[in-house]
Amino acid sequence: EFHEALAAYRRGEYDAVLTKANHAFESTMKIIAGKMRWSYDENASAGAMIDVMMANELLPPLRDSAMKALGSMMKSDVPALRNKMPSAGHGRGEKQMEIPEQFATYVISASAANIRLLMDSYKAKRKNPR
Repeated sequence: EFHEALAAYRRGEYDAVLTKANHAFESTMKIIAGKMRWSYDENASAGAMIDVMMANELLPPLRDSAMKALGSMMKSDVPALRNKMPSAGHGRGEKQMEIPEQFATYVISASAANIRLLMDSYKAKRKNPR
């Protein structure tokens, strides 16, 4: 899914970038949850899956305020942009807004960083389970 987002970016299909990058982010969390045998709703959104990751302490421990901020940031970047941009997440209706390239660039970068953080944290947790 992430490769599909990159391919859409290269083609200039920026609405597809937002959708595919968010799919990759959600799928990463669902795969991690499955491998860790954590319960989650198969239809859960990215926000709900971030809550699963945080509740199961996937990420290295930080101060409580830092963890809340990180979770909030992860919920407010890729998933929020995908949901709020008129032509990306939901039917656009009469609105004909194009996704600007800079938003697509941000979403590719943010989703890659989020996925990498989750994967590195998963690998570390598998190595040193608490």
